[in-house]
Amino acid sequence: HTSTYPECHSIAAIEAMATGAAVFTTDLGGQREATGGLANMIPAGTDKAKLAEDFAALAIGELRRMKADPVEAQAERAERIRYVRDHYLWADRAKAWDDWFNWLSRGRQQAPPDYAITRDTSHSSRA
Repeated sequence: HTSTYPECHSIAAIEAMATGAAVFTTDLGGQREATGGLANMIPAGTDKAKLAEDFAALAIGELRRMKADPVEAQAERAERIRYVRDHYLWADRAKAWDDWFNWLSRGRQQAPPDYAITRDTSHSSRA
């Protein structure tokens, strides 16, 4: 996922992490925060040919590293799945959107809702 636009959040990156897949992306916008620092990143630049070259080198290098150490690769996969499970449950995301739409419909008279979405594990048996 090589983005050249400073997205605040990439649903594609989060969906990939939810399956355990490694994420390769640009260090731009909110990608580092959205992925909890678990994505493999390259600097974003204006030279698209260099971006493609750097992205290919990153992906090839990381895939070789995973092949060389499958135990570590499996542990990283489990960490990505756990991160998404702990921070991106649909019920939490839906509530955030509902809060935001309600805020918009009130004409933004009050402070905007808190957009930090983290899982409240106090009521869950899953940790």
